[in-house]
Amino acid sequence: LLGCRVGEAGHPGPVDDQFLSNNQNDSIRVAIINPTAIYNKIDDILEIDAHCYCLAETSATETIQKTVTPIARQKGFRPFWSAPVKSRQVFEFDRPAYRGESIGTCCLTELPSRQCPLEFTDDLIASCRVCSCIVRFGALDVLVITVYGLTGSIPEAKKANDYLLASIFEYMTITKLPTLIGGDFNIRPEELASWNLFQQLGYKDAFKLNFEKFGFELPPTCNQKTRNDTLLIPPILQGLVSDIQILQNCIFDSHSPMVVSFDLPLHKPSVYRWDMPRSW
Repeated sequence: LLGCRVGEAGHPGPVDDQFLSNNQNDSIRVAIINPTAIYNKIDDILEIDAHCYCLAETSATETIQKTVTPIARQKGFRPFWSAPVKSRQVFEFDRPAYRGESIGTCCLTELPSRQCPLEFTDDLIASCRVCSCIVRFGALDVLVITVYGLTGSIPEAKKANDYLLASIFEYMTITKLPTLIGGDFNIRPEELASWNLFQQLGYKDAFKLNFEKFGFELPPTCNQKTRNDTLLIPPILQGLVSDIQILQNCIFDSHSPMVVSFDLPLHKPSVYRWDMPRSW
């Protein structure tokens, strides 16, 4: 036994420092897309290779939701739908409707997720313009809200979008979770009076955060003109943003998807406490 090492593992585990450096962080990608319609576009959406998708304007009727849900689940994703939209087709008898009105939202994710126990108000549910879910981002539970604002530059549309954003603020403050709000607002959020409520909590729009953090302005997301497809990011996640991109080579009508990458810890940090002596 002169040259034999006794009591040592044949295949020792990784060194602690290596384990921390290699697996401490993970890049989680969130995509904001206006596909104009989700039917027959799941493969195009998933080609973006994100972990969570905020889909505004799905045009998803009840039939489309029932058709797309098993397809998404087969690919490892779970959809969280808004209320189904009304059909544009009128039939004399019951038939599956695959052409819906140009509204509807969906949050599609492969991360651990669950339905939020709180519901929106009845008018927001009936509008088919918002949906929500709770998604596990690394060690954080994050409330993800997808929104599709009203189109048009008339004062009534701006007032309705302001009410929509204010209602979302009330909803997220009740949940008391860090919240990501993504979608096509059809207006710049800072043009709405309710945006002041988000500013007081430290929220930043992805376009502004990119300029402050990386020093350049992102291109428009719609028709090379507007930047209404965006993500509102809370302070706790702003420091974890590693990259923001506007994808140009996608086939979603006139909309270019936005992809925001977050570097998040996979494990909760360990907390060590000294058992301090106490006087009797």
